[in-house]
Amino acid sequence: MKETLETYDKLRNQINNDEIVSEASRIKDVDDDNPYSQIDPQDLEYQQDIKEWHVDINDFKNMSGDIKVQLVTGSPIDAKAIICRVMLRGVNSVEKEIILFNKSEFNRAFILQLRNELLENVCDVIIVQIYKNKIFEENFVGDVKVMWKSIVQQPNKYVINNKFQLTNTTFIKEQAKMFKPQGFVNLQLKFIPLQSDIQELGLWNLKTTQPTFTSTIVEEGVLEIIVVQCILNEEHKQLKEPKFFCHVKFMDVDEKIKAKLTAKNDLYFDSKYLQDLKLVTNSPIPQIYVKVYVETPRNLVMSNTTILGEFYINWDECIQNPGDYLSQKSYLISPNEKMYIKIRYIPQSMFQNIVGFRDGVSKANKKRELQLEDMQSGTMKILFVRGKNLRADDGDTSDPYIVAKILSFDKEIKIQSKTIKKTLNPEWKDLQVIKLQIPKESPYPPLELELFDQDALGDDELGKFKIDIEKAVQNPCTWGINEYFDVIDPKAKQPGQCIGYPQGMKDPNLKARDKDDSTFSQNSDPNLIQGVMMVKVVHARELAGQSIDPYVTVQFPGQKELKTESISSSNNPVFNQLLTQQLSIQKDKVDIPLKVFVKDSNLFSDTVLGYVDVNWNESYLNPGEWAINQVFNLSATAESKQFGSIGYIYLQIKFLEAGMIDDSAEAPLVENLFEIINSKQGMYQGCLRIFLVHARNLVIADDKTSDPYVVFKVPGGKKLETQAKKETLNPSWKTIYNINISMPKDTIQPLRVEVYDDDLMGDDFIGYATVDLKECFNNPQQWKFNEVLELLGDLKMQQKYKTTKFGKIYLQIMFCLQGIQNNDPPLPLTEDLDVILREQQQENKKPMKGSLVINIPVALGIKAGDEFTSDPYVKIIFPDGHSRRHQIQFLTSNTNGVVIQLRNSINHLKLELYDADNLRDDLLSEQEVEWMERFNNPTQWMVNHLYQLNEGKIYVQCKFLLQGQEATQEGMRACDTIQELKNDYGRVLGKINVKIISASQLYNADITGKSDPFVECFLSSETNKMKSKVVENDLNPKFDFEGSLLIDMLRCQVQSNTIQFEVKDDDEIGSDFLGSVDVDLIDILEKNPGSLVTQDYPLKDPSKKGNPNLGNLKVQLSWFPDPYNEGVVGLRIPPKMYTGTLVVKFPNARKLPKGDPYIEFQQSSNLEKSWKCKNQDSKQDPIFDYEERIQIELSERQVIIERIIVKVMNYNLAWKNTVLGGISVQITDVLKKGTWVNQYQQLYDDDGKQIESYLYVQVGYYEDIKNIQYPPAIDFDQFINANKPKTFSGNLQLTYVGVKGLKNADITGLSDPFVEFKLSKGSLQSLKTSTQDDRLECFWKDVGTYAFKDLLLEDLQSLTLYIQVFDYDYSSNDLLGKTEIALNMKSGQWINQRLPLLDEKDFPQKSEIYLQTQLIIDGEPLLQEKQPVNLYEELAEQQKQEELKKKLEEDARAAIPKLPGSVRVFAINAKNLKKADTFGQSDPFVEFKLSKCSKQILKTNTIDDNQNPVWNYTGEFKLDMQPQEYTQINLMCTVNDYDTIASSDFLGFIELSLDDLFQKPGTWINNIFKLKDEHGNTGESGEIYLQVQWVPDNQKQSISLVQPKQLDQPIIQQNNPAPQQPQNNQGVLQINIIKLLGYDQKNQIKVKLDKYPDKLIQSNLVQPGVDYNLKQPLEAAVIALTQIDINQIIQNPGQWINEFISFTQNNVPQYQLKVYVQILWQPLNKPVDNKEPPLLPDPVVIVPPPKSQIQVQPKGKLKVAVISASGFILLDGGKSSNTKITVSLGGSSNSTSCIKGALPIWKVVLDPFKCVYDKIEQVQLQVQVFHDPGVFSKCIMIGEVNIKDLSSVFIQPNQWALKNDFILGGKMQQGFVTLWIGFIPEKDKDTLLKI
Repeated sequence: MKETLETYDKLRNQINNDEIVSEASRIKDVDDDNPYSQIDPQDLEYQQDIKEWHVDINDFKNMSGDIKVQLVTGSPIDAKAIICRVMLRGVNSVEKEIILFNKSEFNRAFILQLRNELLENVCDVIIVQIYKNKIFEENFVGDVKVMWKSIVQQPNKYVINNKFQLTNTTFIKEQAKMFKPQGFVNLQLKFIPLQSDIQELGLWNLKTTQPTFTSTIVEEGVLEIIVVQCILNEEHKQLKEPKFFCHVKFMDVDEKIKAKLTAKNDLYFDSKYLQDLKLVTNSPIPQIYVKVYVETPRNLVMSNTTILGEFYINWDECIQNPGDYLSQKSYLISPNEKMYIKIRYIPQSMFQNIVGFRDGVSKANKKRELQLEDMQSGTMKILFVRGKNLRADDGDTSDPYIVAKILSFDKEIKIQSKTIKKTLNPEWKDLQVIKLQIPKESPYPPLELELFDQDALGDDELGKFKIDIEKAVQNPCTWGINEYFDVIDPKAKQPGQCIGYPQGMKDPNLKARDKDDSTFSQNSDPNLIQGVMMVKVVHARELAGQSIDPYVTVQFPGQKELKTESISSSNNPVFNQLLTQQLSIQKDKVDIPLKVFVKDSNLFSDTVLGYVDVNWNESYLNPGEWAINQVFNLSATAESKQFGSIGYIYLQIKFLEAGMIDDSAEAPLVENLFEIINSKQGMYQGCLRIFLVHARNLVIADDKTSDPYVVFKVPGGKKLETQAKKETLNPSWKTIYNINISMPKDTIQPLRVEVYDDDLMGDDFIGYATVDLKECFNNPQQWKFNEVLELLGDLKMQQKYKTTKFGKIYLQIMFCLQGIQNNDPPLPLTEDLDVILREQQQENKKPMKGSLVINIPVALGIKAGDEFTSDPYVKIIFPDGHSRRHQIQFLTSNTNGVVIQLRNSINHLKLELYDADNLRDDLLSEQEVEWMERFNNPTQWMVNHLYQLNEGKIYVQCKFLLQGQEATQEGMRACDTIQELKNDYGRVLGKINVKIISASQLYNADITGKSDPFVECFLSSETNKMKSKVVENDLNPKFDFEGSLLIDMLRCQVQSNTIQFEVKDDDEIGSDFLGSVDVDLIDILEKNPGSLVTQDYPLKDPSKKGNPNLGNLKVQLSWFPDPYNEGVVGLRIPPKMYTGTLVVKFPNARKLPKGDPYIEFQQSSNLEKSWKCKNQDSKQDPIFDYEERIQIELSERQVIIERIIVKVMNYNLAWKNTVLGGISVQITDVLKKGTWVNQYQQLYDDDGKQIESYLYVQVGYYEDIKNIQYPPAIDFDQFINANKPKTFSGNLQLTYVGVKGLKNADITGLSDPFVEFKLSKGSLQSLKTSTQDDRLECFWKDVGTYAFKDLLLEDLQSLTLYIQVFDYDYSSNDLLGKTEIALNMKSGQWINQRLPLLDEKDFPQKSEIYLQTQLIIDGEPLLQEKQPVNLYEELAEQQKQEELKKKLEEDARAAIPKLPGSVRVFAINAKNLKKADTFGQSDPFVEFKLSKCSKQILKTNTIDDNQNPVWNYTGEFKLDMQPQEYTQINLMCTVNDYDTIASSDFLGFIELSLDDLFQKPGTWINNIFKLKDEHGNTGESGEIYLQVQWVPDNQKQSISLVQPKQLDQPIIQQNNPAPQQPQNNQGVLQINIIKLLGYDQKNQIKVKLDKYPDKLIQSNLVQPGVDYNLKQPLEAAVIALTQIDINQIIQNPGQWINEFISFTQNNVPQYQLKVYVQILWQPLNKPVDNKEPPLLPDPVVIVPPPKSQIQVQPKGKLKVAVISASGFILLDGGKSSNTKITVSLGGSSNSTSCIKGALPIWKVVLDPFKCVYDKIEQVQLQVQVFHDPGVFSKCIMIGEVNIKDLSSVFIQPNQWALKNDFILGGKMQQGFVTLWIGFIPEKDKDTLLKI
């Protein structure tokens, strides 16, 4: 060895070491996966290959350890990351990815574990390979070979710290083509032997030597332990069929957790444990023990267990920082393997803050809430795209589909793709959306996918794989996963795309692209649009016509026409049909609209109901999205002869580019047809469609099964009952049931689902559930409810069926509106009953493939079934559908030790302990045993437990054996007795070999000859005997017989057992007894195993006196114990004796039955003696104060089962005393621990049932009677209250009850209603209101308080208020209606609902009840809720206001006179009409109609054979309506070709709105219009010249009736032109809005036309101090909230108005607000210079001082000018009002005259008001705006305003100082009035005479 190393050093000295490189810069952060350690820099040198290395391997025989290789720095590598692989022959290679933040710094460490390999591979080299990014040949950088032998001589030091030249020995090709790497790397190596301090590695924690720490817990609480994750190394990830476990042990927590695997094969756990912590002071507290181990299969039966690591956790930090997690969460268990565990301590006071716990919440619910705290909720989209090269399972093809599974919190979600038939390369493109609850932090559960081939007989698996969803979760709202995945056997590929987004985040609906789609390529023609156009026709509504059968057609650009199916007899058809069309058009044709027609399907020809042109450019610009999603107005064709609105159609349009994947996402509805229809109704009326799928795991109501049926109950609908399914617990219906319902919208009641068992005599109730129908009602015509419901059962049902699980039921529910039919099939099922039952059947089969071994060694201290004792036996019951039983033997007259053994194959376990009697066996006790765990751990005794019965204990052992394991060593292994019972009940196992050698001097029992002896040998406790051969006629026989006695008994049985030998004389009839020998069994068992005991034993006859000589028997015995024998040491040791005084005292009894009670009691160890006291006459609560002191001497075994048997007797002088009740008091702890029994005990009757009677018992034990100290007495009331479960009391405060629409139940008069309230629990009394006579509608205020008491929590949660309304009669009250309401609410919460009343058959009526009540629970915190608004009073007030408003409007409309007049129509001529005749041209005429108000039809004369006719026709429509009715009237002009024989042909039409004419009487429509064809298109139908005028009769004298001059060169317009003004002033008004001054809030500037209020121009948002330059052309305008005289502007064309104008907003004085405007008038016939004027400087805004500082006395005249009013509510149908304004000051008032119209203008100065006030604050003006209906009607106030601040008026006298628009207040709160206000002092002249 030494010589070799010297040779090696010489070779190193020959290397040139000119280049010295220092070590890499220090690493700041060192993680557990990179145990890199910094080394002091030293000289680095090249090392070259050494071809031979001769080493004496004997030097390494005892060496083993780890080689640590550190890759430090090297030549720069141009890559984002490198892969480094370190290898040594015979050792697992280590491979790591290194992200290159610096291209020449690597700083990574690698560990090679050497055990036996060191001896074999010490002459091999370590190879280091480096690749770029991934391990491929083309990414190879270079490798290095390192001879590592020298590091063994100097352990724990970096002996090698060198620079190595990169070479290529990995990919060796032809020498000429061989890749020659360039550069170097720096490596450091050291050897760490196992004997060295392993902590030097810094890799894992060994378990500490101190498993406790000392601390103080000052508040009770819980310790939360969360086992999160375990990171494995590659070696353990590659194990075959591993099962990983984590064992956590702490106080009561002792759990073995089976791990789950992530997609990366790391371990994760979804386990959380809570340990209750008590108060301790400066005491040792245990640490948390954690062990991680793995089980791998050794063979079919056995497995290997390997411990990966174990450690203790000191959690003292949690106590110091309650509520916070332990700072250390990572624990290293072995090299590169670590465990993540979270621990925190939660004191009781922090429960509410941390997780919202309330007192009384169970630990299971706490655990669930804590687990939910660590979860995040969200939605995951999974898009299955395609598969490649799948296996052919059906000949040469397959029918593949995918099943995906993922764990969501505590349940597994499973989804399935569609099936693609007959393909090996399926294209699914199937989008699935699932709701998930996953951990907030990684690890995340993997997405597991399996591919199947669908077959008729059974689907075949094609392969499976896992997907790590981390990328999708950590990158929400992106397609984080878009890859192909290798399928494990066979080798196929399946791409999946996955997007996840958290709950609450908006789904971006990203467009998924198929990266492998060949169609997704760049188009050769960039101007060509290719893709798929998708048009979804959702619905149409309000279609015109009767009995129509509508359908929709869509004409795609340049493509064929597609159409939907027709819907029969519907004006509101629902289509929900998708039309798709492949498109390939030029981009310049993208403006061609989609033509959409709605048609009525007829037998001969279809009629167009309406049409719309849709511009689809938006969908092209936003591919992959429903870019067009809106409702379109339908237009009428000329043929339809319809006017105005003819309906609407709802379309959704999406365009998919070539290669784009459709994610199948639904577009959100912008309009809900059913809500629109619903909104017109006050009730939900329609049909509830219920698809009843199946139920499963129902309870057994009959002997072995049930006959289930379902009842559906919903308020407002009939009760519906399904058919019964016979003899099944998993019924399947798959039937749709319909229930017609009618329910008020504001009182939605749930659907109640009840399941019954059908019987002849009476049906059994076996479960119920409730369904909230709100979602169904709000989303009609959809299968909105699709869930599996958990069936519930009340407390009585739980007691009856002895379970809290009542099964599940699967429903789908749809609500269909009345009159709208829906036959959509149900949704795909979320669960398949056949699959579930098949899986359950497979699971149930697994445990039955073997044997379940049950051993019941002993029962202790069980109840006496007879007077003092029992004859006990055990029945083992297991339900598997037909309730089989196994009865085992019993030992009579024994209560202290039932010794039972049973081995049998059974499933579930239930133990029943009986007392055998002649007539009927008594059930003493029962116990259920958890059984599933033993199936998962065959051959192991998984049950080895002493169970506590209601009286006594029973010891049970159980294990499961697979088939063939019964004869194995593991299968035959006995169970170790628990330590508590081992001394007396430990198992003695083995055999005693018996050799019967001979006998001598036997007694002669024969008359003639000698005896014929033989010997029988047996154990005294058994009946099976061994028998030797018979030796004839010999008194000294030699038997030489050998046999064995099997010993299998408990230690207590051994002490009472002997080996018995009986010698007998064989006779022809029977045998004669010659003598016997008893050998002490303990003598033999105490001998050394295998030693021979040979002895002559004298024969005896126990029946004869004097011990006569009967001869001798020579035998040889030897003892051979079993390997599982628990020992025979100490069998002769006398038991510990308890000698002392037992003090038994009975102070009193409570609630005894009537009688003369006294007490009689006995000891179970001495039943022959009893003690009793004197009787108490006629006492139910007697004071006995009876005490006995009993001297006892008991063994330790007797102490275990010792008890006091007490009876309370009734003394009867004439008859036999009777038993009032009894108890059995266990006193083991009294004798062993010296404690007292000091409590009230509840008594039992003769049948073993508890009664409501109690006996106070005190029992103590003292060795020295002088030291007796009695325990403190217990108060009976405190005892009762302490043992009662928490109850709740409270009350209902009924503040308001009202009824409406009651039926009349009296013959004469009306009903006399009263209301009765009853609670389901908590009160035996009802609460009634007073009776109100002769009322069908009435109410009660402050009805009263309805109290309830002592409700359990489950009763409070199911508390129901039953309400009945009666008609009071003298004989019997009649039921008018009933209802009920659930009170599962929080304390302080209000009920404020209107409920429909149901009749006796639960059908809804027209009547209803309104209830306003508050629930108060005593001791619970009150919700701070205000008393809700009284719906009845609010409704009554609303109805009153609506009726008043309606009456006022009707009165106002009636007061408005009609306005007759004429619409004058002039048809001048037409041009370029269509040629409609075969011979000749066309014979055109024009037909005019009005859309409403008149049935009059005007027709022109016919012009023969002319396509350019001239009619010069004049006609009039006579109208006579009120002014407000002249609105929304259209003139329909149709041009037809007259035919003599056939009907006229349509040539074109135009529709004109007359609204502008009615607003401006006397104006003209004078224009030429293009005619439209039947589709609404213009361009080919010609044009027509029309003139139209509206002339009211009362204005004929003032309006010119002369036609306007005809246009020589008319401008063709498609839309209505603005009516022409009769004056000649025409031009453009240019308005520049420059800036605002003094403006204090964000607002907008609006510019509107004074005569055309519909035209409004609005600026951008205007902010203070910012310049704006906004230009808008208009004819005339009103600017801001001030007015400018238009005449002055028009009279000065070309002259700019350039000034600051004061204005007001929200009553702010005008001197504080100014707008800077520039205005120019430009006539059309006279060009002007429109150069903008220069900008003016800002004026000074003078702000007046506060009113308190103004010294002016307001004495003089106050003048008010009323300018105008606008924006108020019109009371004459919304068109105009007869308006006047009244202004008041002090006691005087002045009014304007009445003006009709929507914008009244007065411009009048009112009479002055006299001011004689001392202070300005006293002056206040009141302004009221009225509508005057007429002479005989009262004026109606429209609005009012109080002007309190008039300071600006008084400080600026003799001018109109205040010019403001004042906003109106009052009830209507709309509009404003414009006033000017000025002040004239007393001595000044009045200059404010006009405006």
